[in-house]
Amino acid sequence: MRNTIILCMGTYLLVSTMAFSAPFSKSSKLIDGKSDLSFSINDDYTNINLGTSIASFINDQVALGGIANIEYHTKKNWDYTFYGLGPILYIFWERTPDKTYPYISGSITVNGNSNNDNTTTNLSLSAGIAYMLNSAIALSPELYFSNVSSDGSDDNVFGIQMGITGFLK
Repeated sequence: MRNTIILCMGTYLLVSTMAFSAPFSKSSKLIDGKSDLSFSINDDYTNINLGTSIASFINDQVALGGIANIEYHTKKNWDYTFYGLGPILYIFWERTPDKTYPYISGSITVNGNSNNDNTTTNLSLSAGIAYMLNSAIALSPELYFSNVSSDGSDDNVFGIQMGITGFLK
């Protein structure tokens, strides 16, 4: 009987210390890396985008920080490499039962490019789910909308991107 009680107490302590808790709280940090690949067969167009952001939680659900990205675009007779910086905001919801945290994010980046001195402004909005692999690392698939504005013309892009997100307490 004594061994059974000790075994039950040990199991309870082990399970309770392994219980899943929110990976973020006020003053914790978020480090995020995302990438996407898009192309069009008709226009012979390819786009590769890599981005990273670092943010600090200002309360238990909202993180504010900065984003840096680099993109490579190629289309029939031209290719560009864009690079940009800007602010980013994340808003997370309560955890769902299966270790997922839905969130939205928004950013504005100012981008330069490799071929001339023109700059573009990129407004991006995303909706994603942080699926926790452990207490600090998540896979983060997202749907996104991006409006790229340059020299009076706008281009709207919809897509899917995948990322890995780390949470530091």
